Amino acid sequence: MGSLVDDTIADLLEGSVKFKRGRGGSSGLRKRAGRIARRAPEVMIKISGNTKGAGHVLSHLEYISRQGKVELETEQGEILRGKEAVRQLHRHWSQDGGKRGKNTRDTTNIVLSMPAGTDAKKLKTAVRAFAKVQFGENHQYVMAQHTDTDHPHVHLTVKCLGFDGCRLQVKKGDPQA
Repeated sequence: MGSLVDDTIADLLEGSVKFKRGRGGSSGLRKRAGRIARRAPEVMIKISGNTKGAGHVLSHLEYISRQGKVELETEQGEILRGKEAVRQLHRHWSQDGGKRGKNTRDTTNIVLSMPAGTDAKKLKTAVRAFAKVQFGENHQYVMAQHTDTDHPHVHLTVKCLGFDGCRLQVKKGDPQA
């Protein structure tokens, strides 16, 4: 998981888009060492939290969309703009809650951030590739890019209930992997 995503993000940021298969072996290690030596920027991935309950999901979607002022992009590439589009997405995601317990997580919220000066368009392209590889086959998600800070970053909100009816389980060591 990590090598493919790391290489994809690094290649996108360096301007040579190459989607690789497999783990890369020693070749992947040499490429990573070269990026470190050249001080190529590396993405910081942080699980910023989870939402539990419909109200919490809506407030998170409103937050990442800056109350509808920042566009959201779905896993299908659909662009959602405005408060009403955020509310419609929330209603859609709330319809199929599946089997729920008291503390059932509805979304997992991830922030992918780069150093100041990073090309925001390339970051968004890299996050799109990362999300597709990690979640695209079984989970709905939206992403919102924030460029109002020194460090461009993208909020990725993944619906925990998958198309197969199973829930996403993010464990403590998963972001490092």
